[in-house]
Amino acid sequence: MESLEPPVAVAPPPAAPAGIFPAHLLFLISLVLAVILGTAVQVWLLWPGMILTEVFLLLLPALLFAVLTGSPVQALRLKWVGAGACWMGMAIGAGILPLALGADLLGGRILGYSWSLPEDFWAKGPVATLFYVLATAVCAPFCEELLFRGYILGAYERAGWRPRQAILAVAALFTAYHLSLSRAPGVAVAALALTYVAWRTGSVWPSIGVHAGANGTVALLVATGHSQWVDEPSPRGLLLAGIPGILATAICLWRIATGPPRAQDAEFAPVSAKFRQWWPLWVAGAIVLVVASLEVRMYKFSPAHATHTSRVEEWVLGGRHS
Repeated sequence: MESLEPPVAVAPPPAAPAGIFPAHLLFLISLVLAVILGTAVQVWLLWPGMILTEVFLLLLPALLFAVLTGSPVQALRLKWVGAGACWMGMAIGAGILPLALGADLLGGRILGYSWSLPEDFWAKGPVATLFYVLATAVCAPFCEELLFRGYILGAYERAGWRPRQAILAVAALFTAYHLSLSRAPGVAVAALALTYVAWRTGSVWPSIGVHAGANGTVALLVATGHSQWVDEPSPRGLLLAGIPGILATAICLWRIATGPPRAQDAEFAPVSAKFRQWWPLWVAGAIVLVVASLEVRMYKFSPAHATHTSRVEEWVLGGRHS
């Protein structure tokens, strides 16, 4: 087995004059496709439908946009940086899960409601469990990371955004993409770790490891009949699991952060305020706002109705665990 060596520094892609409009347009297209077509296909077949959603409605558009750049490997930040960084990413993902679940729990206390899945939503039986594991622990990490930490983060880097701005922006887009106000704190915790690891290593592969570590841990709990640890975690349980998890996460993040320095970024450019660069995000923001408002209305002001939510509503109102 390879030792967990710090990731090799990778030079960022050169600045390009295209700006960030393609990244924002890709985000909007993927969001609309996932909400409309993804909902329909997952109502038809839940976990196989999630695989189809990830592959055809997230990954395929990202691949097409990357091909249009003329350098898809560079556009998706696919340069290999070593197995050590990927293994550390998986440890970070598994270790940060209790913190993300704790943030969800705290967010629910502040909002006055918490979103949870009905028991029959979870996979039952070997075939359903296999599709569930493939969907959440394999397809979601690969497809979503190539979209967000691959093409979109790469576009922000090529446009000359400063690292802190790019990390916060991509983490915010990933959080908004999950379409749930109550789950936003937990998703934001994971999104920041994912985006920082991808930026620091200069590659999407370690962030795929982070994503797979978090989702794989959830899939393991569900497959072994312990879904309550994810859906309704107790503060005491999160504390007990969180102490070693956060310690392992801190060690791995420290090793990544103190590895060989990245090559100097290209000259930073001021963030453009031109409407033509941003209008896809205004449209996407309106969609997210509408769905978030539906969640608040159903779970905070109509809790009796929320217990009888249809599968369509469950999926649209944040039922995506990826």
